[in-house]
Amino acid sequence: MEAENPDWAGNSKVRYWTEEWRQMVFEYTDRLIAAGFNGAYLDIIDAYQYFAERGSQDEGDDSPAQRMADLVSDIAAYARNKDPGFLIFPQNAPELAGMVPEYLDHVDGIGQEDIYYGYDGDGVATPGEVTAEMERHLDWFRERGKLVLTVDYTSSPNDIAEAYSRSTQKGYVPFVTTRELDRLNINPDHEPD
Repeated sequence: MEAENPDWAGNSKVRYWTEEWRQMVFEYTDRLIAAGFNGAYLDIIDAYQYFAERGSQDEGDDSPAQRMADLVSDIAAYARNKDPGFLIFPQNAPELAGMVPEYLDHVDGIGQEDIYYGYDGDGVATPGEVTAEMERHLDWFRERGKLVLTVDYTSSPNDIAEAYSRSTQKGYVPFVTTRELDRLNINPDHEPD
């Protein structure tokens, strides 16, 4: 494990390519399946960037991006061996689909935070060039028939309406909430089906 994240108490980056970590994830996957869940939403997939920035090649010649894609693939294979319909949704890091093309073969969709609001702070519009880059990557998922979920962070009714509109126009499924993710927000005029 790396140092604790100062923004998220109790959270640290882990060396996700180690066998010890993989076994812990598989054990947790068993618990999800036993509890009746039909899929997993995998957060912090972008952790590969942390290790790439540090030049981490601790285990073999594979890049941190390849090792993350391999982990997601292995989780999918492990879960689907026990439940063939088990869904895998990584969160963020859509660029992995361009870096490791077979990545798209193993996921059912993706969740992307901050695409329209929240990248530079909650309630702050994401810079246009950042949004355009995210959309470019997310479109790879959509074009392959994968479900694209967007999560934005703002409380302004006008911003909420814009985030829902832009996401829907791209063929994505939007949600706007609070960063704490401690409650289910039902946004007026954007109630779930």
